[in-house]
Amino acid sequence: MSIIQSIRDKAAAIIFGAIAVSLIAFLLQDAFYGRGSGSSNRITSLKEKIGSVNGESVTYEEFSKKLNFYESLQQKNGQQLNENSRQQINDAVWDEFVTAKIMDPIYEDLGITVTQKEINDQLFGATPPQFMQQAFTDPNTGQYNAAQAKDFIKNLKKPKRNENEAFYAEYLDNTINVQMVSSDKQRKYSALLMGAAYYPKWLADKENADNSAAANFSYVAVPYSSIADSTIKISDEEINAYVQNHKDQFKQDKSAELAYVIFDGAPTAADSLKIFNDVAALKPKFVADTSAQAFLSLNNSVQPYYDGFVAKSKIQVPNKDSIFALSKNAVYGPYLDADSRSGVGNYVLAKLIDIKPMPDSVICRHILLSAQKTPDSIGKTRIDSIAEAINKGASFVKLMKQYSDDEASKTQDSLGKMRFSADEIQNAQSFDQDFAKFILYDGTAGQRKVVKTKFGWHLIEILEQKNFEPFYKVAYYAQRIEPSNETSSKANADASAFAAEAGKDVKTFEESAKKKNLTILPLSLKESDYNIGNLGSGRKLVKWAFDHDKGDLSDIETFGDKYMVAIVTDKKGEGTQDAKTARPLVEGLLRNLKKAEQITKQIGNSNDLNAIAAANKTTVQKADSISFQSPSIPNAGFEPRVCGAAFAKQNLNKTTAPIAGNVGVFVIKAEQVFAKANPAIDYKVQRQQMEAGLKSNFAYNSMNTLKKAATIKDKRIKFY
Repeated sequence: MSIIQSIRDKAAAIIFGAIAVSLIAFLLQDAFYGRGSGSSNRITSLKEKIGSVNGESVTYEEFSKKLNFYESLQQKNGQQLNENSRQQINDAVWDEFVTAKIMDPIYEDLGITVTQKEINDQLFGATPPQFMQQAFTDPNTGQYNAAQAKDFIKNLKKPKRNENEAFYAEYLDNTINVQMVSSDKQRKYSALLMGAAYYPKWLADKENADNSAAANFSYVAVPYSSIADSTIKISDEEINAYVQNHKDQFKQDKSAELAYVIFDGAPTAADSLKIFNDVAALKPKFVADTSAQAFLSLNNSVQPYYDGFVAKSKIQVPNKDSIFALSKNAVYGPYLDADSRSGVGNYVLAKLIDIKPMPDSVICRHILLSAQKTPDSIGKTRIDSIAEAINKGASFVKLMKQYSDDEASKTQDSLGKMRFSADEIQNAQSFDQDFAKFILYDGTAGQRKVVKTKFGWHLIEILEQKNFEPFYKVAYYAQRIEPSNETSSKANADASAFAAEAGKDVKTFEESAKKKNLTILPLSLKESDYNIGNLGSGRKLVKWAFDHDKGDLSDIETFGDKYMVAIVTDKKGEGTQDAKTARPLVEGLLRNLKKAEQITKQIGNSNDLNAIAAANKTTVQKADSISFQSPSIPNAGFEPRVCGAAFAKQNLNKTTAPIAGNVGVFVIKAEQVFAKANPAIDYKVQRQQMEAGLKSNFAYNSMNTLKKAATIKDKRIKFY
């Protein structure tokens, strides 16, 4: 669970907000999600099923209520809604419903419960959740105030709260009485499973013996490659028969298969040149302008102004050496700053505003006379008196503890020391610029100064400044390289022309693409998908694909500067793969089985390795010290069936029948089976290690196994 920032103000609204932030993290593992307004117009009833788990329905009403709640919570916490967050919240809430429907009957059968006393012990005991600790810890004593926390939660039930309080009260009540209970039940269930882990002595002895076993054998290998693939034909009936005998390996989800072509509307060389020239034309104005921040704003820079200094060692921009060489208020550029991850590039002008030697970290302390407690004129007189007393030899620490209104600084260090990085000082909104200016670059270690800030009067003492280097303040004016209207219009027109020509059936689509030298790309979609390959979010296309039939052509879909035209090439139902789908996975395997039959017949009943080798134009080879634990043959690879035969007692000093391996057919003669010397193994240590692994597997795999065994019907695509 993530840690919220320190809460010092006990105002109700702030506490509600702080708890909400942490509890979202508790529920959804640090992801802030929202549903948005993308629900389908086809919804006819709140009681309509959105899915079911083992016959237990999940209605649109209950599912939508939870989605709406997290959407509101996300908005209250200033988070934006987008396609990715919608997908995450949708999947997370669905998984929560699935887990509850599967686990609740199991908990009931096993008698797993969580009492109110257990909940209270968590909330108000010695180790409360972090969100409770941070909201209800006294900053003066550092002690958790359980009584205050109890009163706060008790007051949630009182009526006449405002809308905001009611919202967070509902969330807190749900999290404590539902989510925490569910988490505790899961913990108890996992403890039962892990308690069953046991690694007996006999099994340890057997595995140790197996792992130390080794064998020497001679063999002849006739590779499958000795028979041309073109001579072996595999029918659909053979593939279907194999699939039916191995159904678990060939399960498939419901899917829509598409083919698509892309018309690229990326910026042309002419588009790039125009933007370069536009940026270059602004360079003289940027040089002459006296307010870099205003200039960037007025001229719509895509990179905002940062009014701070950055260490030379931390500046990572193209042409940084040329920027460092500028004189103050000089401008370098335009230059290209390309983002390799997104493919988006900017043309940039860099203006050097200032340069100062600064430390990367500072240790200081201060005495604060708060503006809220002491009138300005009195504060100035008093802080000057304190400064004079210290200059004459009085103890800074003693006067700090006697007069300073900053309780936090007193508790950080017995001497009042506060440690800050340069980045922290510049980026923290609570840091006053005059305070920062003195400790970073106006003052030096050992100096003291009286400084006035919005918080009151300070006497600041710099104790230490570390690792000085040049810090630069640079203003970057940037414009993104984007396609012109003409470029975008042409790509759209080309896509429209293709769609008009190719919209009859899959064959026509393919012929039209070939005639225009367009690359046809495949796309397999599941109902739960939100992203279209690496193109980005495309829930609209997913819903369209499942609402249409083979041969239907999509509208033109836009992904950034790319224009897509897609056609449905196939629709697959949930179940077992057909021959066409399974062929790429099965054909090679069945072909090798047929080759193995031919090679086995060719070898016949011969038990002379030299004769077999001569007849098949190969040689007799030796395999020495082959490990039972790692059944691989040099120059042949992983061959567990072949190696396993070498350890069978009945094969010792005898020639085996042909064995179909992974790369060919083998005939072997086992010559020796022996035990390699291994260091002594402490069973107690081995047992601890093995049982720890078993427990870890129980915790990780139990839920996945239960989900796999459950009957889950997911119809969310009808609604979202």
